[in-house]
Amino acid sequence: MMFPADRHPLDDSHWLSQVPAAFRKDVLDLCTFRRLNDQELTLGAEDAPGSVIGVVSGALALERDVPGQGFVPVWLLQEGTWRAVDGTFQGDTRGITLRAAGPAEIVELSAMQVQRIAEAHEDGWRWFAQISAGQAQLATEVSLSFMQLDGAVRMANLLLRLCRSGRADGALMPVALAEADLARICGLTLLALGRGLGVLAALGLVRHVNGVIEILSEPKLSAWLGPRAVPSAYAGGAADASNRRIA
Repeated sequence: MMFPADRHPLDDSHWLSQVPAAFRKDVLDLCTFRRLNDQELTLGAEDAPGSVIGVVSGALALERDVPGQGFVPVWLLQEGTWRAVDGTFQGDTRGITLRAAGPAEIVELSAMQVQRIAEAHEDGWRWFAQISAGQAQLATEVSLSFMQLDGAVRMANLLLRLCRSGRADGALMPVALAEADLARICGLTLLALGRGLGVLAALGLVRHVNGVIEILSEPKLSAWLGPRAVPSAYAGGAADASNRRIA
């Protein structure tokens, strides 16, 4: 498919910047473009596995079925992020939904399209598997962030990942979440969340206005964390060798 001329092209996303040009072209030519309204569901809990979704603009809330709470947001997929729907390569998506967190634009590849592209290219399945590998890396980083007992430190580590776009340059985006959802994602009480945000805001590291959180300076936030920072796969940004575009 062709992206609208005024939209950010996903071939500049982190994942597609690492794959061969012919593979990248097939992905973008075959994917389906969709506009979503706020809270519109793009993946239901009972949908069949096998698809791949990319966020062109806006953000998607990844929701899981939490015992006793129903489906609640557990993460955000920011602009430029590609997601292999849980179960795409394992065969099970139950208990997971993806919902627009505000107006959003996405692209989708069906299971049949994923298979068609993968089988048409040498190492095609390996390129798709990179999406799942990135998801696993993020899960590891989030788990390590939860080992931080200080609320502000934990929040800082998680915000560096929540705000991270999926673009090749790893640019940061604002996060718009209800405080209850952010507290749940960070594993903090509302009181601890407020204290942590207060610490980071007082240091001039983040801004929190009308439910929107923005990191004001990534270098300063990282410097404040110092040895408490959880190493990130995006360290080095576009200058990192792993981010170099493959022709």
